Amino acid sequence: MCFWEYAGFFRIGMVQRNERNAVIQHGTMTMVRRTVLEDIGGWSEWCIAEDAELGLRLYEAGWDSVYVPASYGRGVTPDDFAAYKGQRFRWAYGSVQIVKKHLAALFRPGVTRLTGAQRYQFLAGWLPWFADGLNVLCSVLGLVWTFQAIFFAKVFDFPFIAAIALAILLFAFKVAKTVMLYRARVDCTLGEVLGASVAGLALSYTVAKAIFLGIVTSGRPFLRTPKCENQPALVRALVAVREEAVFMALLLGGSVGMLVVHADDGIVPILWAAFLAVQALPFGAAIVLSVIATLPARRRAVSVTRPAGEEAQRA
Repeated sequence: MCFWEYAGFFRIGMVQRNERNAVIQHGTMTMVRRTVLEDIGGWSEWCIAEDAELGLRLYEAGWDSVYVPASYGRGVTPDDFAAYKGQRFRWAYGSVQIVKKHLAALFRPGVTRLTGAQRYQFLAGWLPWFADGLNVLCSVLGLVWTFQAIFFAKVFDFPFIAAIALAILLFAFKVAKTVMLYRARVDCTLGEVLGASVAGLALSYTVAKAIFLGIVTSGRPFLRTPKCENQPALVRALVAVREEAVFMALLLGGSVGMLVVHADDGIVPILWAAFLAVQALPFGAAIVLSVIATLPARRRAVSVTRPAGEEAQRA
C-alpha cells in the first residue's frame, strides 16, 4: 500500500512537473552538480525537507532539472504506520518551512528567476496538504456544531443543504480522480489503486497536524518517542492511532446522534449525518492501515521501470 501510494507521486506528479521544469527534488537518487551546490550555499540545515528546499533554490537561481521516471536503485518503506506517519509529518512540516522562507519568491514575480509555471506547480503541489489542515478544522467545527444541535437542538439552524451536499460530492470527486489518474498513468491493479487511496487517506490527520504546527512554529517540533514497545504488535498499532480513534468515535457518534435526535426534521439532518460519516473516513483509514501493518509480512515482486538498455547490458 505504501509503495503504490508513493507511485502516484513518482509516476504522475513528477512526470507532469518535469514538463514545466518544476520537479520536487527528493534526496534519494538525486544528482546535483557540485559547483552549483557550492555556489548557492549548499544544503539548508534549518529545513527538515532540505532536499525539496534545495531544488527550489536551484530553480530560483535559474537552473534546470531533468526527471527520469526509471528506478536506478532500491529503497525500503517504513516498518509500521507510526514510522509512515513520522515520514509524512516531516515532509509536510518541511514544506510549510519552505513556503514561509520563500514566500516572496513564490508569490511575487520577478523576485527570483522562478517562472510562472514553476510557482504554480510548487504551490499547487502543496495546496492539498493545506486542504487536509482545513478539513480537520472543519471536522472540529462540525463536531462543535453537531453536539450543540443534539443537546441544544434549537441554538442554530442546520447548515445550508447545498454546502453539505457539495462537501460530500467533492470527496467523491477526489476519490474518482485518484482512481482515474492511477488507472491511466500507473501500471497497477484496481485493488492496488484502492490500497494506495486508503494509505493516502490515512495520513490526512498527520498532514493536518504538521501544517498547523508548521504555521505557528519555526523549528522542528519535539516528536514523542514511541512507547509501549514491549506490548503486543496490535496494542502498539492502536496506541499509534489513538488520536485518530478519538476523532472517528466522536464523528460517528455525532452522526448517529443527529439521526436519532433529528429523525423527524427532514433530509438536512440525514445529509449532515452523512457528512460526519465521510469526515470520519480518514481517521478510520488510519486505524485500518495501522492494524494491517501488524499482519505477517508477505514478500512479493513489484515491477519497476528500468533504465533503457539495462536489461540488454545484463544479458
